[in-house]
Amino acid sequence: MGEHVTVNEVGLRDGLQNQPRIVPVEGKLAMLDTLVTAGVRSFEATSFVSPKAVPQMADASELFGRLPSANGTNYEALVPNMKGYERAVAAGAKTISLILGATDTFNRKNINMSLAETVAVCVAVIERARHDGIKPRAYISCATACPYEGRFSSDVVFEPTARMFDAGAHDVIVADSIGAGNPAQITHLFGTLVGRYGAERLAGHFHDTRGLGLALT
Repeated sequence: MGEHVTVNEVGLRDGLQNQPRIVPVEGKLAMLDTLVTAGVRSFEATSFVSPKAVPQMADASELFGRLPSANGTNYEALVPNMKGYERAVAAGAKTISLILGATDTFNRKNINMSLAETVAVCVAVIERARHDGIKPRAYISCATACPYEGRFSSDVVFEPTARMFDAGAHDVIVADSIGAGNPAQITHLFGTLVGRYGAERLAGHFHDTRGLGLALT
C-alpha cells in the first residue's frame, strides 16, 4: 500500500446540501478559495440533483461554470442518474461520482429506486462516461449500516462494489454515511477490498456522528 493519501473535500456538497440556509454561489466560491489557500487540491464541488429535491444544489451549473481555473486542482460533480450526468458534463465536469446505497430501502428513500434499479442506472452512467472520456467514480453509501434497515453483514457491500468495477468505475468510495462503523467492521471492509482491487482504487468517506472517529484511528 502506498503512503500517498489524497483528501477530496466534499464540504461544498455534502456539508451544505442539508443546511436550512441556502449559501449563494458567491459564498460557495469564497469557501472554495479559503480551502484552496489552505492547500486542498481536490473537491467534490456540487451535485447535479433535482433542484426541487435539494434546493441547496440548484445552482450546480452556475457554480461549476464559475470554478477557478484548475491549475492542478481537481473538481468533481455528484450525479444521481443520466440526466444529472448530462447536466454535469454540459457544465464542464471531467469527473463524476455516483451514489449507490448498500440496501434496497436506502435507495428507495434516497432516490426513489430499488437497489437493482440503482445498480442498473449506475452501470449505464459509468459506461456512458467511459465512452465520453469522463472519469467515473462510485460511492457505496451506508456501507456500515442503514438508517432504515439497521446493521447488516459487511459482505453486503462486496457485490455492488464488484458491479461498479466491472462496469468500469475508476475507483469506489466506501461511505460510512451515518457514522456507524466500528474498527473491526472497517478493517474487514477495507482489508477485503484492498486485497481484491488494490488501495489505489479505493477511497473512504466517514462521518463521526457517534464519536467513533478516535476509535477508528
